[in-house]
Amino acid sequence: VGLGSKAGNSLGKMFCRDAELSNERAINAGFSCLLEVTLEAVNDNATAISNGKETTVSLKDLFPLGRLSLANMVLGKLFASNQTVPISIDSMPTFCEALLFGDVPKCYHLVASDAAKQTHCSQATEILRSFVDVLESAGHYIAAKTDAQAIQSLIHQHHVIVRWMHLSQSHPLSNEVLLRAVQSRILSSCSANDQNWNHDATNLISLMSQLTFSKETDSLHRRNISMLLMRLLSPETQSDASELAKSLSIEVLWREFARSNLLRHSICLSNGGIRRIRKRKRSQKKPDDSFSSCDIQIMCLVLETLASAASTSEFEVDTIVREKIMSLWEEILSCQTNSSDMSSDENDSRKLLLLSISIGFLNGTSNVVNFLRLVGVTECSSSIFLERILSYVETQVCARTCDEIYNSMVF
Repeated sequence: VGLGSKAGNSLGKMFCRDAELSNERAINAGFSCLLEVTLEAVNDNATAISNGKETTVSLKDLFPLGRLSLANMVLGKLFASNQTVPISIDSMPTFCEALLFGDVPKCYHLVASDAAKQTHCSQATEILRSFVDVLESAGHYIAAKTDAQAIQSLIHQHHVIVRWMHLSQSHPLSNEVLLRAVQSRILSSCSANDQNWNHDATNLISLMSQLTFSKETDSLHRRNISMLLMRLLSPETQSDASELAKSLSIEVLWREFARSNLLRHSICLSNGGIRRIRKRKRSQKKPDDSFSSCDIQIMCLVLETLASAASTSEFEVDTIVREKIMSLWEEILSCQTNSSDMSSDENDSRKLLLLSISIGFLNGTSNVVNFLRLVGVTECSSSIFLERILSYVETQVCARTCDEIYNSMVF
């Protein structure tokens, strides 16, 4: 790892010293060389030296971290060169994917809490943070090459990103690095004074929102995407960029939720928990188009976070969603069962989605009167509100057997 700086500077100068000498073939060859470096010359028993003292960490354990450090150096030089080095659309994603899913997981033990490896923990953490910045910069660097191909490049990258969000489930460190990189990309695109970058953020959030509410998305992929959307809706740190990303996420999520037609048709639960979509042979039947209980839970969490963010930001609620919520609360506060336009099918989960939105509104407003005004109910005191809710819950519970109640709560 100590040689990373010198090697990175040398390779960076070789790639970026002259626009005429720096061509796509040379750069791609350099990337391939980085990925093809092997450990054959390293002694199996060799250990690393830190601050003049030998550690218990083997050099082979540090090798993936060293390659990440070297890649950070090279790509950093390339992105900072301000030269129009021609990189093919396919080259950079392939290189970054190999590092993200090949080397990053192998660095996990270095950032764990093992006291014997604490010497390298801070260094590993810093290199991984730099790699997050590299992933974020890579997309902007490629898309900026020509205006004519910018939109096509962005669309291609968005599909690569969502595919990575499916692959990253295999390791928590790869997953966290990817989520942070994509979040950083969206924040940068929102704050950039460039129409292409504004399209980048809007289209990427739109694609993730569509996958969140789609029956074709498997449960683990949906959960991963939803984690990022909820981070955008509830940013850890407040900044102009995070507020812009939050506002855009609220707008796009409401729109895509309304377009999904989830509230127009009954939502039936499948028998399984976590649902995986696999390729099927032509002779097989189509997969079940119902949602699993895990799918419903994930969408409920997203909608609750969305409603809370929208109410605190004083955003207008989508008209269709507002009408459905008003219908549901008229039913609840009038102590009527299934008076709304929703079916009484116990497997219909639309009410769960609407109740999750209601919880989000209530959390965001922190006031029953404001909440009732938000859902379109003006004449109802707080005491009657609570009494009617308890009556509604009692009606719903008493109408079901113990097994039905357990099955509805299992997710």
